[in-house]
Amino acid sequence: MHHRHLSQTKAKPPQQKAAPKPVPTAPTPATADLVQLAQQDPTQLSTGDVMQLQRTIGNQAVHQLLRPLPTTDAIQREGPPAPAKDAPADETTAEEDPKAVAQKLIDGFNAAAKKYKTDTPDIDEDKFNEQMNSWYTQLHEKEKLIEDKVKGDDKDKLKTALHNAYQSAIREFMPKAASKLGKDVGELYHQNRGRIPIWAWEAEYNKVKGISTPVPGGAKKEKGEYKVAIGQFDVVIKPDAESDEVEDSDGVTKFDIKWSYPGYSYNEKDGVKTINALTPPRHTVTIQTLYKPGVDKTADSGYGRGTTEADTSGGKVTTESDSLEFHEGMHGMDFLQFLQDNPAPGFPKETPMTMEEYEAAQPEFDKLFYDEKEKTGYIVRMDEYSEHRTHGVGEPKH
Repeated sequence: MHHRHLSQTKAKPPQQKAAPKPVPTAPTPATADLVQLAQQDPTQLSTGDVMQLQRTIGNQAVHQLLRPLPTTDAIQREGPPAPAKDAPADETTAEEDPKAVAQKLIDGFNAAAKKYKTDTPDIDEDKFNEQMNSWYTQLHEKEKLIEDKVKGDDKDKLKTALHNAYQSAIREFMPKAASKLGKDVGELYHQNRGRIPIWAWEAEYNKVKGISTPVPGGAKKEKGEYKVAIGQFDVVIKPDAESDEVEDSDGVTKFDIKWSYPGYSYNEKDGVKTINALTPPRHTVTIQTLYKPGVDKTADSGYGRGTTEADTSGGKVTTESDSLEFHEGMHGMDFLQFLQDNPAPGFPKETPMTMEEYEAAQPEFDKLFYDEKEKTGYIVRMDEYSEHRTHGVGEPKH
């Protein structure tokens, strides 16, 4: 059988350094009064009060003060939870049991899952974003609380219960939200991967250390690589590597395709071979991310994924969501999704056919994968698909 090999690459701009964060000034007595009011009842703050707090103690500190508590009632709301009237969710007092605090959020997510199983949330884009940000923030805070404050077997039990409750809530919420917002649920998940943990995505994926592309569930590890079958494609996801080939960018996520001609069975009569059946071929796709030597994969993404509103919101909670590595991983996911949604090209000649006709059809079959003259074919469409999904959003490429 004949094989062809082609490579498509994705480039990144030079690494960008984040601007230094402003240092908040010490609060004046008036500011201290506003801080106390915010802790007691933030609904009493005027717009001017909030702006004064932002100028004096910084946006992040104000966000902490106004952040919602993870109560069951709050999470059951159709819109985002209401502002908290007590201390921030991750600050427990001497009287508070960390396990009880975490359990409140678990109960809240379970209640939300039950509610959204039957009810459609009354939301728009703004309310959707607020709720997604709130849930992701609270989840991360309680994960940290459990890790830092809970000991023994209770730690694993609580973390598992929290993950299960969040996963149930998000999986009930997303289809209803997609319907309300007029979006495809798969695309809504894709747009929000920066603020939904990988273990809660709509399909099983795993984050493997040293590999930017999320690895599909069911993939088998062989000598450090992960292999999974998608249709007629045998996909190999290789570990990230540093390479001098990466010159004008910080990172490159590429796919290589080797395709094969179909097998066949034939009859022979009077010296003439007639093919009467074709066997669908297996094709090999290799996905790998290469980084320029010395590049920091955790640095901010320069454009596209990693810079969307959803990604940067997630990045305020966990820096992974707006990083170069996240951006490159989205290219890898694009390639996997394209293979899932687009079957391999079929052989252009149907049986029965002579051996000469089979061989004459092979160049046409090659062009279905890649027509070098016309720059068309399966490979080009796969590359354009990722260009649109990962570069055609967020900050534009410079």
